[in-house]
Amino acid sequence: MIKRALLMYLTENVSISPNSRFELKILGRNRLFVEGEESIVPRWVALLLKKYNLAKIKDEPLDILNTALTLISKQSKSEGLERPENAIVKLKFRISEESLDRYKANLSAVLKELVDMRLPKIFNKLIRKGEEDLSDLDPVEKTLYFELKKIFNMWYDSVFGDKLEQVV
Repeated sequence: MIKRALLMYLTENVSISPNSRFELKILGRNRLFVEGEESIVPRWVALLLKKYNLAKIKDEPLDILNTALTLISKQSKSEGLERPENAIVKLKFRISEESLDRYKANLSAVLKELVDMRLPKIFNKLIRKGEEDLSDLDPVEKTLYFELKKIFNMWYDSVFGDKLEQVV
């Protein structure tokens, strides 16, 4: 599921601003990019264009940081706020970008706080019985949930199983 979260992040559309006029074949279709004219492309294409200095990605590098900080602030006040999809993967990906070296400490701190905030929600879902509604969990969080659930079920079965040594 972590790979799925990363794929979702890389395939989401972002705005770019080309640095020059060029044509590019993307997934079998020719696209014309004109300097200064905003275009929408999948993030993986935008990252390649940025790497080869053909375009700038329009989304601000700190958008996810600001959104995460707002989320943490609202959460501590028990106010409702929609969590950005794949927030953990987005922050982790942003931390790995070389162009954001001066923000890495802040991004890492926000990532830690976001994970610390989300963990109790995952644990609460784990110990509740009944229907599993995981719609409010990111793919990364679902991965943790299912791994913890496997461990919990093995432990639970060993406690009520026939062999004592399984518990110890």
